[in-house]
Amino acid sequence: MSNNTITSGSLWIAPGTNLPPGWSINPSDARNGWSPLVNPFQRLHLDQQLDRVGWRMLFRAGVLAATVVGWQRPRMLERALARVFAAVDHEHCNLAEIDTMEFRTFLGIPYLNVTAHARDLQCCTS
Repeated sequence: MSNNTITSGSLWIAPGTNLPPGWSINPSDARNGWSPLVNPFQRLHLDQQLDRVGWRMLFRAGVLAATVVGWQRPRMLERALARVFAAVDHEHCNLAEIDTMEFRTFLGIPYLNVTAHARDLQCCTS
């Protein structure tokens, strides 16, 4: 698996979550059951587009972070994302927005730090 779908601002949806009209997922890039969203809308107007189709995306305050140490980048990424997704699930949310993903070293030991925010995608009933 490549990490080209994991960028700042990328949205990952929990398994079994309903999607708004016009949204789709990319199951070939799924990690730990979570899939990246393929969203045709611009991020700047995302809330407006969701409101038009009767959906809401709630933002949960507080940064979720996962730091993993290791020598193999793909394995580090899998472990860090698993921790972030577990934290989002613990917040009772169904969407993770990746804020940062930084590979670094400290005293020659490589580590990965991933930060994210939990979001909750909901269909509105009116």
